[in-house]
Amino acid sequence: MITHKSANCNTLPDLEITVNSYKLMRIPEQHYDCTISNIPDHCEYKERLKSWTARAEYNVIANKGILLFGQYSTGKSGAAAICLKAAATRRKIGLYLSAPMLVEYVFEKTMYNFNEGTTMINRARSVPLLVIDELIIDPGNPHYAKTLESLIRFRMDKKLCTIITTNHTTQELQEHCPSMSAALRQIVEPVEVSGHDFRKAFETKW
Repeated sequence: MITHKSANCNTLPDLEITVNSYKLMRIPEQHYDCTISNIPDHCEYKERLKSWTARAEYNVIANKGILLFGQYSTGKSGAAAICLKAAATRRKIGLYLSAPMLVEYVFEKTMYNFNEGTTMINRARSVPLLVIDELIIDPGNPHYAKTLESLIRFRMDKKLCTIITTNHTTQELQEHCPSMSAALRQIVEPVEVSGHDFRKAFETKW
């Protein structure tokens, strides 16, 4: 179990987050143990992440999302998981989804079915905080691009907080996906992630 001390919007105590909570949010197992303290101090994004998580409840309510971008294996997914867990301790239970799987989520039924027939994509539309991991540019898959932009614009219109990770730079997103990029600028602040790989740290345990 973990707790997270934050700049809270109310005086309710922080929730204790369990493995079942991680499963509910669909956080990948390799990110269960990710914490800010694991990030080396030389990583410039660490302070930005500390600031966001310290005010996680406010940031979710105020729709202050983040675009975590950088090279492959720099810890973007782990950083997103840290934000998701911080928000959960403040009763903002979110959802962690993989962008390349979005089309499948249109049909996948959620195992935590609060409403009969709810699909994972519909749950993604309504959660207070959504992590879209590994956003990719795939011009050869128009259905994926349409599903992704539709989800982003829906959450933008509903003022729901979103965190996105990608290997693409903001310039690449603007060049190849101008319409979606315009929507992203309304809901996320770019944060470059570099210098630490949670995936490698996990693999060394084996």
